[in-house]
Amino acid sequence: MADVANGTSGADQKPSGSDGDLNADSSSSKDTVAYDTYRKVLAEKKKKDEELASVREELAKRNKLDKEREEAELKAKEDYKKIAELREKELNETKIKYDSLNKEIQESLKFNAFLEALPGELPRKYWGMVNTKEIVIDPSTGDPDPVSIKKVAESFQAEYGELIKNPNKAKLPGDAASGGNAVITSEVWKTMTPEEKKKNLSSYMAQKIKRG
Repeated sequence: MADVANGTSGADQKPSGSDGDLNADSSSSKDTVAYDTYRKVLAEKKKKDEELASVREELAKRNKLDKEREEAELKAKEDYKKIAELREKELNETKIKYDSLNKEIQESLKFNAFLEALPGELPRKYWGMVNTKEIVIDPSTGDPDPVSIKKVAESFQAEYGELIKNPNKAKLPGDAASGGNAVITSEVWKTMTPEEKKKNLSSYMAQKIKRG
């Protein structure tokens, strides 16, 4: 009976190696699944990281291009502004030169017209005494206004008539009165001062009667 019992006992017992192998296989299978899952997760993460890096790189490129474009536009605007400022400066300088030249031409026209309006010749050394500011330029013709020329010429004659050289005018106020041969015309008479007219009245009247 001992054998039977032992036999029975031996028959009922499971080999200890079989359970160990199963547990080992189960553990190995789980480890394999876990490693595969880990690898898949890593692969997905790497893929996502690469995609994210690509997106970031693309954004960086776009930002760089946008910045370069903005800088180019700004530079173009600055260049255009500089060109416009330079052009405006050149135009202003040209206008200043034109205005200066035009003023010189107008002053020359006024002065020549003034000299022509005098009854005689005014020596060059006295030209600085002439004031042509009162002579007006006619905007419709660009020429000096005759009325203003006459007014300025007469005013100058009244104040500085003795400076005007005229072949028909007495060189000195007393020349005619002292029996000089100077001829006193109506034009010369108009340029004389009241004192000169008083001294030369008799000579002027005698010449006037003689001329008829």
